[in-house]
Amino acid sequence: MAKIETQEVFTTAINDVEGDINGKSDAHLLEIARKVKAEYESNPSIDLQELADRHGIMEINIVNSQGKIQKSTESGVENYDMTKQDQSREFVETLQKQDSFVQKYGPRGKDGTKRKYAAVNTDGGFIQVGYDAEQFHKILDEYVIDFTQNRHVGTNGFIAICNESRSIVAMTDRNNLAGASISEIGIVAPEEMKEGK
Repeated sequence: MAKIETQEVFTTAINDVEGDINGKSDAHLLEIARKVKAEYESNPSIDLQELADRHGIMEINIVNSQGKIQKSTESGVENYDMTKQDQSREFVETLQKQDSFVQKYGPRGKDGTKRKYAAVNTDGGFIQVGYDAEQFHKILDEYVIDFTQNRHVGTNGFIAICNESRSIVAMTDRNNLAGASISEIGIVAPEEMKEGK
């Protein structure tokens, strides 16, 4: 019973922190998508790359109602059919039912590059914006300290958030360990973590 209860406490703590971080990240990118939409609709001839740079994002796509990219910050993707890959098709299908959508950070269908995307509907399709890995991690780094600062697991437990190389980004009451390896707090990374899961 003690083991089961301990696992439940750990699972709840991890899920709560993950949910908070994802929620904050989703809200931030969706806010950028709405700003990009407003600026683009007020001036459709605006340079998309300048717009992306101003908002700190990697990619902007203007997509028509059939799911084809009409304009983009990326060269060579005009008329790309977003319904051809599962990852991009999710936007076309979801935005037929709701006004906006934020997709989890992961590989994009076109080439496997990791991105996080958000999109908002327009009169004739939707506008999609995306972070690359560097931009996504930069935003997360701004939020993770807030999510760990006053959280505890049980009475004496803690939350440690690590990056993909298993270095501590933030830790409850011990942010002086930022940058240290997870092994310095006695945790041996399992194979799944080494594989990026």
